[in-house]
Amino acid sequence: LNTSVTTDDITWLQSNSDSPHWDVQLDLTAWTNNGKTWWYFPFNATIDTGTTLMFLPDELASMYWFDVPGMRTDSRIGGAFTFPCSGAGDLPDLMLKLPGSEHVITVPGPYMNYGPVSTGSDYCWGGMQSAKGLDVTILGDVMLKALFVAFDLKDNRIGFANKNLTAV
Repeated sequence: LNTSVTTDDITWLQSNSDSPHWDVQLDLTAWTNNGKTWWYFPFNATIDTGTTLMFLPDELASMYWFDVPGMRTDSRIGGAFTFPCSGAGDLPDLMLKLPGSEHVITVPGPYMNYGPVSTGSDYCWGGMQSAKGLDVTILGDVMLKALFVAFDLKDNRIGFANKNLTAV
């Protein structure tokens, strides 16, 4: 592996063989805002290159966004989380501890900015939303662009490493 691409080694997680998707089990989540608290909340997540946003369990998504000053929900899209665009650089980093290891993967807070809710708006869409009402939790491109992710077809597993991000 080219170490200039990653900042740590790959940790492999077995994908659920009963699922037609790339599903993994996660259980510890944290974010950097007024310190760091790890939340034990087991969930299955589909790692999906065809989905733009991240959709976390409602409890985790809500706790994350309610820590963001000025956050509002937008009723036009089922209570989607929005935040003041001026605070995009201050959004908390999202961290997931990979089960069976001490490896923590990080999605930098600025990656959680999906852009203005409309042209000229002072509010931006959150790149991570609640999976409430969905049948699945999805970790899409908002997370994938921040990490080095490998799909091992032969052994039905997914590898994760933190990517060397030169500019956020």
